[in-house]
Amino acid sequence: MITWKNSRVDSSNYSYINTKPYSTTASATATNLFTKLVLDNIIFDNSINTGTQSGFIPLDFIVNNSIVRCVNPIQASGASNVTFHSLVISNVFISEEYNSLVNSITANLIKLANVTLADNNNQNSFSQWILALSLPYQSMTVNIEVENLYAGKPVNQFIYLLNIPANTSSITAQYNIKWKGMGWSGGWRLGSTGYYDPNGFATIVNANPSYLLSVDFTYFDLSNNILYRVTKNPNTPSTPSVPASGTAQVNTNSYPVEVYISGGSATQVQVTRNGSTYTIWSASSSTAIPSLTVRLNSGDSITITYSAAPSWTWLPA
Repeated sequence: MITWKNSRVDSSNYSYINTKPYSTTASATATNLFTKLVLDNIIFDNSINTGTQSGFIPLDFIVNNSIVRCVNPIQASGASNVTFHSLVISNVFISEEYNSLVNSITANLIKLANVTLADNNNQNSFSQWILALSLPYQSMTVNIEVENLYAGKPVNQFIYLLNIPANTSSITAQYNIKWKGMGWSGGWRLGSTGYYDPNGFATIVNANPSYLLSVDFTYFDLSNNILYRVTKNPNTPSTPSVPASGTAQVNTNSYPVEVYISGGSATQVQVTRNGSTYTIWSASSSTAIPSLTVRLNSGDSITITYSAAPSWTWLPA
């Protein structure tokens, strides 16, 4: 582990990260070890740059308790598909002249915690990026966890909170995203398409299901005093056919599901859980089942007694 503390990235020039290439086979010119670089109590008056290195950089890059006073303090410049093992940033204050953080880098794991962008007074009218990711060096899952991000009020600059690069025919990235923050309206970008308010993140999720594996997103928009909430469960159970009347259907998935039932002509809906059977709905004579939601844990079963089969849909709980 390498630790750099109580210092400043010089404003006169970039500081560079230069590691040996990664290889699972040890050699004089490569490493099969991850390097942990910890920056603690650093003032960024210029960028930490990966230089000409492209592809996978075997690095856990950690920034704590620091102040940003430059554009793109952590960036790749002139290199492609720059991918760290992890990128962890916590307790960082971005001064009012600047509104960017990470540019053209991605990682297996990206974590931001307690990152504050001050209300912005810069009169330069150009866009800035909090997380402007690169496409990774190979097809992979990128895990993004953001907690307690505050996005200040911009004056002329426009703030993109997250930029996801478009996949190619040879490299496909998929994302698990947990995001909790608040601030003024910003933007989100996937490929060449921008979405320009916090609700735009929901549009990305709905329009690009192949990119987002799971989502747990909460953002309070101070511009409009609106709380936005977006979730996507990675589990996608198939809906089985309704079995014969009186026949139990077991939830064989490894996770809970919700069964939405309606219609048909039935007298009873029962759930069996841990050896005990419970009646969820019943009628004295056959009638249509009203809209009914039944939760089944893994291993639970549902039994419907009917003369005409109802319809049902199984979704992740």
